[in-house]
Amino acid sequence: MSREQLTSNITYYVRGDGSDANDGLEDTALGAFLTIQHAVDVAMTWDRNGYDITIQVRDGTFDECVSVKGPVVGIGKLSILGNSTTPNNVLIDAPSGAGAIVVDNCDLYVKYMKIQAVNGAPGDNYGAQAKNKAFLSLDKVSFGACLTAHVQASNYGRVSISGNGYTISGSAWNHYWCVNHGTIENNGGTITLSGTPAFYTAFINVTTLSSMTFWSTPTWSGSATGKRYDANKNSVLNTNGQATTWLPGNSAGSTATGGQYC
Repeated sequence: MSREQLTSNITYYVRGDGSDANDGLEDTALGAFLTIQHAVDVAMTWDRNGYDITIQVRDGTFDECVSVKGPVVGIGKLSILGNSTTPNNVLIDAPSGAGAIVVDNCDLYVKYMKIQAVNGAPGDNYGAQAKNKAFLSLDKVSFGACLTAHVQASNYGRVSISGNGYTISGSAWNHYWCVNHGTIENNGGTITLSGTPAFYTAFINVTTLSSMTFWSTPTWSGSATGKRYDANKNSVLNTNGQATTWLPGNSAGSTATGGQYC
């Protein structure tokens, strides 16, 4: 079945006073969508045809799991943007048993918002997850508490954290978790830990043929509790030569079963 092709870049708007019965094309209560997920679903119906789709989210709390699942037709970026001046004014608060942002077999670019996943019992309560060859770019995204990991990459998924810095204000099993050929890349900047968050497994967990790489050295501001890292099952944590005490935490990291810290 063929899809309608974009002929120019397009922006959809999401507001707390909008409606999913609207067309999403105007930044007004009578034009904007109510939910981010509905905006994503509409965006995924296009043949992008070389053009980009932007979802502009206005201030508010959105109690939803934003699920972006491929494949995608046509070349072009899908971006979800919040408040560039005060990112914490846009909060995605995942429902019970779900992640805040889940990307599956496609690409997504996310900027200027806060995400958390604290409802229900631990399971798929990730802040941001890329799986099954997905690519997820995060820029100035702050993290509240999550019942599993703040950021997870699995099954050849890849996450790139920009160098513009962000805040970690809530606890989690891990901040970064790479599993089953997952890859996470951090590109430097300042990372602020607010309120001494706790990491119950380790700040970074790389396992099962996965990798975590710091391409540029970030500056850590604040402190955290928990194990600094766990690298195992032939996985690599590449800090570009930083000391084993460099990462946030108050207990030593570990390597096992072919895991490497370098």
